[in-house]
Amino acid sequence: MYGLVKCLGILCAGSLVMLLVAAVWVYRGGERFEAVASASLTAGEGPALSPGQSLTVMSWNVQYFAGKNYVFYYDLPGFSGPDKRPSPQDMDATFAEAARVVDDESPDILLLQEVDHGASRTDGQDQAARLESLLKTRYPFKAEAFYWKARFVPHPKIMGAVGMKLVIYSRYRMEAPVRIALPGAGGNFFTERLNLQRCLLTAELPVAGGGRLALINLHLEAFPVTPDLLARQLGALEHVIRVFERQGAPVISGGDFNLLPPGQYEALDEEQRALFNPEGEMTPLFSRYTVIPGLDDTDPRGPSPHYTHFPNDPGISGPDRTLDYLVCSRQLAVTSARVRSEDTLHISDHLPVVATLAVPEQD
Repeated sequence: MYGLVKCLGILCAGSLVMLLVAAVWVYRGGERFEAVASASLTAGEGPALSPGQSLTVMSWNVQYFAGKNYVFYYDLPGFSGPDKRPSPQDMDATFAEAARVVDDESPDILLLQEVDHGASRTDGQDQAARLESLLKTRYPFKAEAFYWKARFVPHPKIMGAVGMKLVIYSRYRMEAPVRIALPGAGGNFFTERLNLQRCLLTAELPVAGGGRLALINLHLEAFPVTPDLLARQLGALEHVIRVFERQGAPVISGGDFNLLPPGQYEALDEEQRALFNPEGEMTPLFSRYTVIPGLDDTDPRGPSPHYTHFPNDPGISGPDRTLDYLVCSRQLAVTSARVRSEDTLHISDHLPVVATLAVPEQD
């Protein structure tokens, strides 16, 4: 009997040691991001911007090129969606369609969110490089920053590597890319390391004559666990915008804000309101900056509201809210703006926002 007890004790101790080793391995495989750090830049040959020229910008959350044939686990309350990953065939089709849209718009600047690199769910693809290989439009400059990276996440719906980036493509000379960490929700040190660590990706475009224009790509929190989290992340964005503007650099920021414009909270079905604040954190930005889509465009009482999000929830039949924006300094005059919805509903759960602006003349 004593021998059996001793044997069981050894087995338990061995199991605990193995669990501890596994936990350390998992934890150390999660990326540790600095608060502010240089971001990756691929730089070729390209011109500087010219004062007064037109500049077309597109922002798009591409949902890791999964397409719209899925209800992912995070798409339903309680993480109860049935799907964990897209099929290779659906990704092939979605890449082709996304490349078609980008080439058709041919933006000078392309801001993308939810671009996978090294993730198990997308077979380890470098999706930024794959899209680039499919485009007829040439982008000699590319800035990238991870906001989710770990070699193994022991979540029952993941159980593999994760890697997701913000990406900026530019036809024009691009310099000084920086990753700036956004406020997080906190939590224990283990899950915090393995969870999304949201950030801003900034870069600068030189303007002939000595000026510069700043770009900011972003994807704010989708599942805020504290009521002030999105307000704090938005505050961090505005701080960076103010810093650039004080230095004389007008700003184009764009991405998935996960925030509703005024009036849309009340227009959503009650079960769709849970993640949103009825006060609307986006509201003050409409008076401080040029926001695209604007208030007139996003009014749910209008004839054709510019919605940018088509949830994967099977109970929703089409786009029903605006979450994606370009937020620009006032000195950038907008000559055209739209949400491309006529042929993009099958590509992602978000629609691309496109605008053409004028680079300010030098004083």
